[in-house]
Amino acid sequence: MKNDLFVVDTNTLDSAFLFRSSIPGNAFEKVVKERKVCSNFKTYNEFSEVLLRSKFDKYISCVEKLLALKQFEEQVIFIEMS
Repeated sequence: MKNDLFVVDTNTLDSAFLFRSSIPGNAFEKVVKERKVCSNFKTYNEFSEVLLRSKFDKYISCVEKLLALKQFEEQVIFIEMS
């Protein structure tokens, strides 16, 4: 198992959490199991803003969206960007 940090872009995060069985969803789950995922608050804010849009309600409920954000917070290491 490697200790490398892994960065996931916002589009991949949105796809991974909206469509868990998708390629981005499977990739994110694999990365979380094998590496440490890092993010910054700007990416998190963008991810949450997109995920919470009402146009995605047909794919994932509001409760599931909030649980996904909590799960993401618990799975990543937040870093400050300068």
